[in-house]
Amino acid sequence: MVLTGALAQDQGKPPKATTTTTTTTTINGKVGLSVFIDGKVVDFKNAPPQVLTGVTMVPLRGIFEALGAYVEYDEVNHRIHARKDNESIDLLLGSRIAKKNGAEIMMEVKPQVIHGTTMVPLRFVSESLGAKVDFDHANNRINVTLGDGTPGGSDGGTTGGR
Repeated sequence: MVLTGALAQDQGKPPKATTTTTTTTTINGKVGLSVFIDGKVVDFKNAPPQVLTGVTMVPLRGIFEALGAYVEYDEVNHRIHARKDNESIDLLLGSRIAKKNGAEIMMEVKPQVIHGTTMVPLRFVSESLGAKVDFDHANNRINVTLGDGTPGGSDGGTTGGR
C-alpha cells in the first residue's frame, strides 16, 4: 500500500506513546459497533465507525489496509484511488459520485472528513473491492468476508437496510 500526502505522515516513524480513549457508536440503542474482516476485528485507531443517514462510515486508512488494498490519496485534489486484484475505485471527498473500474456509481453518502479523519462508506468500499458485507443486528457487528467465510447477517453493514 502506498500512502501520499497527510496519510503518509506517520509511515516509517516509530509509534508514538498514546493514551487509550474509548469512543462508542450506538446503533439501534446498542453501544459498540464492531467491524470484522474474515473473523478478525478491525481496530480503527483514529476514529470509530460512524453512522450517517443509515450508512456506516469508517476511516479511510483503516478499511483499505484491512482489505489489503493499494491506496493513494491526493491531498491537493482530495482524490482517493484504491485497487485490489482486478478491481479499482476512485472517490472524491465531498462527492457522492464514485468510479468502480471506470464506471460512475452514485453513493448514498459522500466520503468526508469527520473530526479530522477521512471517512468512507464501508459497504461501498468493501463490495467494490470484491468483499461481502453483512450486518449482525443481534451483536451490533458488521462482518466483511473476503474469502469463502460465512459470517451471518442481512443488511450489508449498514442500518436501515442501506
